[in-house]
This record gives sequence, structure tokens and C-alpha cells, in this order.
Amino acid sequence: MRFVFILISLFYFQRSMSTESKGTVAEPVSRPIQEFETVVKETQFNSSSRIVIDQEEIQKSHAKTLTSLLASQANISIAQSNFTPTSIYLRGGDSSHVLILIDGVPFYDASTIQRTINLNSIDIKSVQKIEVIKGSQSVIYGGQALSGVIKIETIPKELKNEGQVTGQMGSFNQSSSAAGLTQVLENNSAVVVRASYSQKEAASPVLDSSQKYPTRLGTGELAYINRNSKVQYLLKAQTSFDKTLISTTDFPAYSAADADRFETSTYQFNVTGFAQIPTSFFKPILSLSAQQSARIFEQDYFAANGSPTKQDYKGELISVRYDMTLLDHGPLLVLKGGSNFNREKMIYKDKDVLKSDDLTEFEGFFIKSQSQVEKYFNYELGFRSDFNQMKNKIDTFQVGLTLLEEIKIEYSTGFKQPSLFQLFSDYGNSNLEPEKSVSFSVSIDHQFSNAFYASYTVFANRFENLIIIRGSPQKYENVQSSDNFGHELSFVLRDLEKALVYNLAIGYQEPYDYSQKTWLVRRPLRTASLKIHKDYENSGLGLEVIHNGDRRDRTGSARYGTISSYTLVNLISDYKVQDDFSVFARIQNLANQKYESSYGFYDEGINASTGFEYQF
Repeated sequence: MRFVFILISLFYFQRSMSTESKGTVAEPVSRPIQEFETVVKETQFNSSSRIVIDQEEIQKSHAKTLTSLLASQANISIAQSNFTPTSIYLRGGDSSHVLILIDGVPFYDASTIQRTINLNSIDIKSVQKIEVIKGSQSVIYGGQALSGVIKIETIPKELKNEGQVTGQMGSFNQSSSAAGLTQVLENNSAVVVRASYSQKEAASPVLDSSQKYPTRLGTGELAYINRNSKVQYLLKAQTSFDKTLISTTDFPAYSAADADRFETSTYQFNVTGFAQIPTSFFKPILSLSAQQSARIFEQDYFAANGSPTKQDYKGELISVRYDMTLLDHGPLLVLKGGSNFNREKMIYKDKDVLKSDDLTEFEGFFIKSQSQVEKYFNYELGFRSDFNQMKNKIDTFQVGLTLLEEIKIEYSTGFKQPSLFQLFSDYGNSNLEPEKSVSFSVSIDHQFSNAFYASYTVFANRFENLIIIRGSPQKYENVQSSDNFGHELSFVLRDLEKALVYNLAIGYQEPYDYSQKTWLVRRPLRTASLKIHKDYENSGLGLEVIHNGDRRDRTGSARYGTISSYTLVNLISDYKVQDDFSVFARIQNLANQKYESSYGFYDEGINASTGFEYQF
């Protein structure tokens, strides 16, 4: 079926090219470079709540990782350690309910439990823009987008000859370096090359332990961009390699425990192709991506004080997406549609014995209409059908209203298919049903003046058939259902005379677990973030404050407890020595708090770093 899907997409793409070539010959249309966008821009819902972090904000933050950037800039609760994968909690969902897109295509490891990826394996210096879309987005993006989407763009909007070299060093013997080059070629095309390498002696997540865990991470990217011909296109390859010594978990206590020579290696490689015909009537957009990943966990007999550990996971992901404009009558009616295909594969070996070699395929078709009935009334409707290997049909829909350009109302449904790990691993259950969600939100945005902006959102989500692991022996089951009700409030205040900017975001939610008659684990009821930045003639100063409230977490196989709240303070400064050379410093966790983002795994405390940036 996958070949039929790809052929249909290519047929419609070729037909759009033919339609364009048969038209009347016209004068060349001048298109600003900035209009080049990835596929996801074409079909977004204007009624969805979103946070945009542009390149200037990313550079001013001098954040070392994407997770620290998202925590401070998007008011998202993130749990992480050097053993557990990065967990993102957005509007009551977990990491399996957030879809990560890089340059318009899904980006995750198909062999992981929740289809996740370590966001810190992405070179933050290559990121041009981040957009966080909150609420269910399954109609546009398919499964995995129950609570939101995080879109990461790495391709520059403007093509010009430029380069950058960055170096950084700091606490825990950490050091990092990154370099990037954009070389413009003829006919408005360019080549982009980037590479980075970092290392660190990470602190143990065990409280008061002096053990260190070396980490090594390398990344590389190569892209070719063409924006001049009728068919504008992008070809990109990127890879990362992460080798880390990690701690383990002390069962049945569920807290961190030090380990000797417990090594994990993670490899990631993907190739992306993207093409569009912006001057065609159908405005077709086609994207393709092939990703391979491998994770290896190894510990020898002597270090483990028992039997050796050797587990190998290999994941493969093939993604194809096609978007087109079916009808365009200006403000009165715009009709867009599209289809996508995902193929996932997981190979799992334990001590070189094959335990799983399985794959699954998903096909989806969607249509979206948008109409502006009056100047201040805009409505959007979307419908989608998804199939798992052309069976198990799931329908989702989304309705959005925008009133007076400031009031946004949205109702949507979503779903997430079980991962291959949940279906076919040692804990797998091949009878799992898809998780489903229903979301509702009302937002009010208002620009009071050039200096003051405010936004308020109230939302409610319901998740059903949530997948958890339980029993003896432990297996994945559909047992949970939950409701989440919450508020989000944000302010932006600019003192233009003093070049001073204040950003404040406050969140409150009630993620209730009906199976346990209590709160969902690791979701804080309260979150807040404050960012203050002051620009001087040749320098800048910044302050970040991040707060996460109390959270419930598992403390044993059948025990639960409360993790205390924490508030982090970060300081940032930079100084432009000359136009092309600047230095900067960042202090993370200024108060040196030893807090838990998940039970029994403690943060490393204060982390200071300094570095330089040279542009040419």
C-alpha cells in the first residue's frame, strides 16, 4: 500500500507542474526570499494557541540545549536526567502526545517507548525558529499530536554568504564547539554545512554522590536549497552520535542508583527532501524523509555484579506527506487537503538474540476549509481519516473560530497509535487500542499598545485509553482515562526608551487520573516563567526564572508520593567586542538547587559557562 500512496502523491505533484506549464506565459513573479516556508506552514489552524521563539530570542538566551530553552521560553514542564529520556508535559499529556517536526517532517526514534527523541541531541546553534502549537493537532499532523506540536526549523529564511564559529566551556568539565557555513550559489540556491561537538562530566543523579558520568555528542548537517526555479526544493542530511555513561534505577525503590561502566550509544541519521510549486494553482508541497536510529545499552559482567547487559534497538522511519490547495476563492473560501504515509520498524536484540523484528504502517488523508464571512469573523473546519495498514480506521476533526481577530475558540479530537515497543517488546501487548483525546480551548489576545501585550487561554482536555505498564509480569494495557482543565496567562511589556523587555507566563492545570482517583504523575499543577532582557549599546543582560509546582510521582511498584516544587534562576550576559566577534556567559540554577524533576533523580545544581561567537 505504501508504494500506491507514494505514486499517488507523485502523480498529483506532477499534475500540478503540468497545470502550471500549460497556462499562459506570464512575466516572472518576484517572490521575497522570506516567503519560503516548510510544509507545516500551509495548513495550520489560526485558532490554535502558539508560542514562537525566533532566532534572535534563541541567540539572546545562550541556552546550551533545546530543553532548557523550551522550559524558559515556552513555559513547558520538562523532566530529564542522564538516564531517563527527555519527557515533555504539555496540557496534561506526556512526551508520547507531542509531535516533534524538524523542517516539516516528523522526527523521532521509532524504537523508543513513546516515539520520542532526545531533543538535546539537536545542535541548538542550527535552529532558526521554534513554534510550539498547543492543543490537539491530529487533523493536520496525524497521530502523536494529542496535546501539541513542536516545530523546529533549521533552514535560513534569507540566503546569504555567512558563517559562524562558537566555542563554550564551563562547569563539570564541559566544552562545546560548533561551526556553520552558508554558501550562496547561482540562481538563488545555497549549500548549508554545520557541525558540532560537546563533552561533559555529568554529575550523578544520586543525591550527594561524587560519581561522574562522561557524555560525548557530535552532530553534522548538510543541506542544498534551491528557491529560484518553478519547483523550489530542499535536500538535507543530518546525523548525530551520542556516547554516554549512565546511572541506573534502584528497584523496587524507583530512585536513581550509581552504575559502573553502564554505557549507552545512540546513533541517528536522516535524509529529508522537500519540494513545492508556489506559483501553481494547486500550490503542491511534497516532503519525504527517511530516518534510521540505533540505541545500544552495554554493561559487562564485573561492572554489573551479575549478568551482563547488552541490548540493541534499531528504529526506522519513512515519512511521506503531500499538501495541496484544492480551492482558493480568497477570504470567502480556501480549501486545502493532503495525505501522509508513515512506516515504522523496530529491531530489538537482547544479548545478540533477536527478540523483535516488527513494522507498522499508517496512512492518513485530511481536508481543511477556511472562510472569512465578515471582516472580523473567521471559521475553520478540518476532517481526517487515518488507517493502520489500511484497517482500524480512525476519524478526527477540528473546528476553529476567530472573532474580532482576538478571540479564538477551538474544539478538536485526536489519537495516538501504540508504539512498536508497546506492542512487541518484552512488555508488549499486541491488543492495545489507540489513545484518544478531546480538546477545547478559548483564547483572548490583545495588543494594548506598542509596549504591552497580553494573552489568556482556558482549556480542557480528556484523554482515553491511556497506555500504562502494570501487573506481574509487567505488560502495557489500556486502562487510564484522565481529564485536564487549566489556564494560561502571558504578558509582554517593552520599555522602548530603556531597551528593556519583560516576558511573564503563568500556567495552572488539574490533570486528574480517574484510575487512581488522583493527579497524573509528573504533571505540575502550577508552572511559571519570567524572562527579563536589557539591551545596551554593545552588550545585553538577561534574567530567567522558571517555576514548577509540586508533582505526584511513582515511588515504588505500587507506591506514589509528592515531589517538591522548585524555582530556578538563570543569568545571561553578552558583550560585542566588535561587529563580528562577541563573548557571553550563562549561569544556570544560580541558587544551586538539588531538585527532582522525576522521583529520585536529582539535578546537578549550579552550572556556569562562558564562550565566544565569531561571525563571518
